[in-house]
Amino acid sequence: MYPHYSITTFQSVLDDSVYAATKYGLNALDALQVAAAISVNADEFITTEKTTKPLHQVTEIKVIFLAS
Repeated sequence: MYPHYSITTFQSVLDDSVYAATKYGLNALDALQVAAAISVNADEFITTEKTTKPLHQVTEIKVIFLAS
């Protein structure tokens, strides 16, 4: 049902999340979610975070603001 990820893949996502947090000033949860989305080759990352937040500075994936 779900893809099986190895420890190596998990470590790669963690490493990428640290990179994203450092590069863009993301909090830990946003960085982990963005890194996970990128790791599965997602085309977009949809969020309700305001466009003034650091999450919208990420360039490795298209960030979409979902207005509520």
